[in-house]
Amino acid sequence: MEHVIDEVSDLNDDTMEGPSNECPEQSNTMHMQVQDNEVLPFAEELVEEDLPDLTIDEAVISHKEALQVPGLRRRIRSALLNQLGQCLYMRYDENGTLDDLGEAIECHQRALSLSRFGHSQQASSLTNLAECFRARYEEQGDAEDLKEAITYNREALMLRPAGPERSTSLNNLAFCLQLRYQLFGHSVDLEDAISCNQEALALDPTNHPNRSASLTNLANCLQLRYRQFGVIQCLDDAITLNQEALSLCPVRHYARPAALINFATCLQLRYRRHGEIEDLEKAISHDREALWLHPPGCRGRSNSLNALAFCLRVRYENNGLVEDLEEAVQCSQEALALRRIGHPGRSSSLTILANCLRLRYERQGHAKDLDAAISCNRESLLLHPGLVDESCSLHNLAAYLQTRYKHWGNTSDLEEAITCNQEALELRPPGHPSRSVSLSSLADCFLTRYQRQRDDADLEEAISNNQAALLLCPQEHSDRSSFLIKLALCLQLRYHRQGHQTDLIDAINYVRDAMELQPNVHPSQAYSMACLASIYVTYSAIPGQEQRREEAWDLFDLATRQPTAAIHTRFSISLLWVAKSDRVACLRAYRRCLELADQYVLSQPSIVSRRRLLSSFSPSIAADAAAHAIEKGELTTAVEFLEQGRTFLWSQLGRYRSPLDKLWEVNAELAAKFEALSRQLETSAIALQPVEASRETLEDQALRYRKGAQEWNSLIEDIRQVDGFHSFLCPMPYSVLKQAASSGPVIIPNISRFRSDIIIVRKEGDPLVIPLPGTRLCDISEIASQFASALSTHEGRTRRKKILEILRFLWEEIVGFIAEELQQIGIPIGSRVWWCPTSKLTLLPVQAAGPYRNCIPSFHDLYISSYTPTLTALISSHHRLALEPSIAPTLLLIGQPNVQEKHEIYWVRDELRRIQRIIPSVQLLVNENGTHDSVIEGLRSHRWIHLALHGSQNLHEPFQSHFHLYDKPLTLLDIIQAQLPEAEFAFLSACHSASGDEFTPDETIHLATGLQFSGFRSVIGTLWKMADADGPVVAEEVYKYMFRRGRNIHGGVLVDIRDAAAALNIAMNILRARGVPVDRWISFVHIGA
Repeated sequence: MEHVIDEVSDLNDDTMEGPSNECPEQSNTMHMQVQDNEVLPFAEELVEEDLPDLTIDEAVISHKEALQVPGLRRRIRSALLNQLGQCLYMRYDENGTLDDLGEAIECHQRALSLSRFGHSQQASSLTNLAECFRARYEEQGDAEDLKEAITYNREALMLRPAGPERSTSLNNLAFCLQLRYQLFGHSVDLEDAISCNQEALALDPTNHPNRSASLTNLANCLQLRYRQFGVIQCLDDAITLNQEALSLCPVRHYARPAALINFATCLQLRYRRHGEIEDLEKAISHDREALWLHPPGCRGRSNSLNALAFCLRVRYENNGLVEDLEEAVQCSQEALALRRIGHPGRSSSLTILANCLRLRYERQGHAKDLDAAISCNRESLLLHPGLVDESCSLHNLAAYLQTRYKHWGNTSDLEEAITCNQEALELRPPGHPSRSVSLSSLADCFLTRYQRQRDDADLEEAISNNQAALLLCPQEHSDRSSFLIKLALCLQLRYHRQGHQTDLIDAINYVRDAMELQPNVHPSQAYSMACLASIYVTYSAIPGQEQRREEAWDLFDLATRQPTAAIHTRFSISLLWVAKSDRVACLRAYRRCLELADQYVLSQPSIVSRRRLLSSFSPSIAADAAAHAIEKGELTTAVEFLEQGRTFLWSQLGRYRSPLDKLWEVNAELAAKFEALSRQLETSAIALQPVEASRETLEDQALRYRKGAQEWNSLIEDIRQVDGFHSFLCPMPYSVLKQAASSGPVIIPNISRFRSDIIIVRKEGDPLVIPLPGTRLCDISEIASQFASALSTHEGRTRRKKILEILRFLWEEIVGFIAEELQQIGIPIGSRVWWCPTSKLTLLPVQAAGPYRNCIPSFHDLYISSYTPTLTALISSHHRLALEPSIAPTLLLIGQPNVQEKHEIYWVRDELRRIQRIIPSVQLLVNENGTHDSVIEGLRSHRWIHLALHGSQNLHEPFQSHFHLYDKPLTLLDIIQAQLPEAEFAFLSACHSASGDEFTPDETIHLATGLQFSGFRSVIGTLWKMADADGPVVAEEVYKYMFRRGRNIHGGVLVDIRDAAAALNIAMNILRARGVPVDRWISFVHIGA
């Protein structure tokens, strides 16, 4: 567990008030009598007036000209030099030219040399000179400049034993002492700074203009003391002071943005200590207001951007919302762009951006993000060699290199990480407040190297450094609990290596101590419980300690139910629980893991972000859970696990559309609330986010979603209290799921790393299981890759040969056993069966598997296959299905033979003519009539549709897969949004209309399932690119069979959509008989009832 330095310390550098004046102190107006020189009145005017109405450049020139006048009196020359120094400083402050700052220092030094000791102007000269040295220190990092600033501020303070200006000098000295503390870590500097700030505050009455600055500066020092010693009272006092400072800065006050950011920093620190989410939300609100007060072009905007990025990153770590992380990345990138090379704050912006990119890498796995984070830290390191910031950059660089090593295994990364941590430790000698953090991070690196190389010396180094870090960490410090946990885990590893029970007992005690330091509601309690549970599992192997195993399972369970822990943390703990469980307890762990996976996915506000999250999941969770259930003989549980752990996206959207007829009868108020809120959440989940949406808009939407989701979950609990609704929206039990097999068996191939089986769900009794001892997950994954390669890279005979090899493999390894079992249990040849494949099998045409030699029948010859993404989807498709043939509705016939940027489909017109010859009632939408809006309207007004046009699959954003219409695409999202409860049948004569998503195969995201979800009970689609010439033939044969019954006595044409699968089977046989290559006819599939 890498410990990355918080950028919040960098934020303090950006937002601390510093000297209470915004520019060097103005010199006292001097009234002098000058005689016998015609030129001197102009020089005297410059001194006696508060700078004429000139630009800064003009003022600099005027003062330089005045200083060239011969015979200037000592006091006049001193005053002019002081004012010239101020003008040069102001010009530096505007354009950042270091030459101006250096010249300002020279002017103030010369002015000071001309003033007499004790003169009223001397304190001002000392203050201005100190301010210039401080500014140059912050630009160039030379500790000698900071030393000079402190010396001159002390001298100025001595000349101000009382009076209103003493407060200013105290604040200025305190700020420089604070900077030196942050440079060298000497506590005496921090304590002196606090004393100065406290005295300054006592001198500033409530209405004093400097009071806000004094409050903020004292608050910042107390915050730093909290960071060093962990005394919560320091943080509470800092919050109180910041609150008062903010109250003294009304809107548009120049200091309000800094006051907001400082207050926000303290609030997020308190959130980290106590885990109260209200503190973090308030911090983000303050940072957003500060950003609003710093619009584009405003000088302080980068400070506000960095502050907001930091808090959003912290909230992402709590809630896992990718929108927070993306906004944090955007803010930090904008802040960095505003701090070009040479900007004194560029280093802090680089650090903040690097931490955000590291988190995005951990979420999405894109190596470029981690490489960019490392590059940011390397640049930051070059900006301040030899300074305290270098130790922070070295520390962070080490953490990122360690992360890259863990993912890619390059030993040089780990060795460099160790070197960086060692160099950082050297820059933090004994007494430095961050030395314990460096020791802990160095221990992490040694532990990582031990885990790869198993060198006991590395483990001992890890333990030794963790122990040293713990000794330096005060009892109340917020880092102490994490240091205790790290040491405990190292001792657990040493126990595994050496077998000393004392290590295990010490580890248990350390974790318990850590838990005592954490408030009961703190988010980190969940992680601590999980660590203790893990150690208990190890401890239970010792004779006489067997009872610890049950305690471990209970602790894991309790950890996953900690309400303040982030959902992604609880989900990760459930995965650890699964990994640690034995065969006896694993089903309990898997059940909880699947529950949390659902909650984790649902925590994302949109189906696009949910799908991206799912792509980071292990695809085998549900399959592994089912495999263990089968191993224990709990076959119905295996089916329930597979149903619960797949197609999260469709299942979650389906909950928003749950039928409420019975609820309306018993509690109309609850039904109305749930229906309205579900509609709101669904609209939010499937809405496309405008590219130009502002951060405030995104935040408002995310906030509305979080509040709506909480209310929705609360409503569900209320509904479950109503008699007869205790299982409302709970996972379906097998007794309900088996209704999916009401018209024929459902075949669920489950390929896991533990075992492989075929599950056959029947309408009566428990499921059947066919073990597949010779089938391995890695083999199926390889076959899926070969199949995708054959489709994309091969042509002609080479392609067909490879596909036939794969179809034979599927028959020999899986499908042949299914055909044999179906016949043994009495399923007649020619009957309908449904496939519900899992994982990589969703990408393979299992329905077409066969030996393809010696006239031996393939599965296609034996049974009529349909697909369903889940059992629930099939139950829904069967719902309200007519039991007898009914009058054929009007068919909406949509054809687009030629659209921009696509080749013309010459066969579309033929396909439309053939269909019109068979179906008596057709509405045509062809060419310019087939617009996006007209098609959407047609979908809503027709029960049957047929599309003959181009289809495109978007592999990276599958919800943007689409049909090509006359004016613009009809996307999968468009289809989902069009609720079509009366829809029945759809024929998708288009490429890729039923192509799965290789990154989230269990989600079955394609155009055909989108239409099924929206209401169509029966859908024909294609698994890959279809041949244009096949469309007319397949369509004609399908409709000829479906309309074979002719008219009834009333003249209506009778049809039954349940004939669609058989009709497609006949069409495939006709293509096959005509010699159409296998890769063409097997691409057509039927989905649904």
